[in-house]
Amino acid sequence: KNIINLISMISMGVVAFVTAAMIIVLSAFSGIEELVKDLFSSFDAPFTIVPETGKTIPDSLLTEEWLQSIEGLGHYSRIIEEDAWISYGKNNVVATIKGVEERFTQLAPFDSLMYSGVFALEFDGTPSSVIGQGIRMNLDIPVDPSMPASMRIHAPVRGKKLSRYREKAFKERSVAVSGAYTANAELDNRYIFVSLSFARELFGMDSLISSVELMPSAGTDEARFHEPLKAALPEGLKILTRYARNAL
Repeated sequence: KNIINLISMISMGVVAFVTAAMIIVLSAFSGIEELVKDLFSSFDAPFTIVPETGKTIPDSLLTEEWLQSIEGLGHYSRIIEEDAWISYGKNNVVATIKGVEERFTQLAPFDSLMYSGVFALEFDGTPSSVIGQGIRMNLDIPVDPSMPASMRIHAPVRGKKLSRYREKAFKERSVAVSGAYTANAELDNRYIFVSLSFARELFGMDSLISSVELMPSAGTDEARFHEPLKAALPEGLKILTRYARNAL
């Protein structure tokens, strides 16, 4: 009888331990999910269409008509996202250039993120940019919308290797700085926003994009939005949630 009681107590202890471990693991996953949301929700829409392989999507694969036919879609923006070398005076940084459509501001709350200046991707008919506060500090570039300073963007030329072409492996363009945003340390040191048309010319992607970011309309259940869209995607594309895209 004592042995039976002992076995029962051990079994109860094991069950309690396993249950506690499961609670801890689930809590950790929940915490990670919230962390991802806090870090990246400022910029990343809930869903992003990306290529299954490679880095680009032909414009012809995701036409305006097809995108507007997505049930439950509120807002969207085509995106070009590539790394480049940025210089201002003697200061240099490497940053990710994110070319977006004008409607992108409907996906991200930039009104509440601006540290100085304004979110404007065109200034007096010429291309402009919005940079992270971390990038602004590293470049030591002033932000004054009335007299915007210009930085140089050195973009890798598609198909040209640096080891062979050296200086000719980069395309250089000047762009004014209209504002600086602040979201968190990682994003502030990573992204520079420009117009999609400027990014197309800069990176030689006239008929290509990197992705399309999607925001369901208000009141649309994200799970119900995700599954039908996943099934309807053209071949060679996939859809990522914000959490899958920024998995820690």
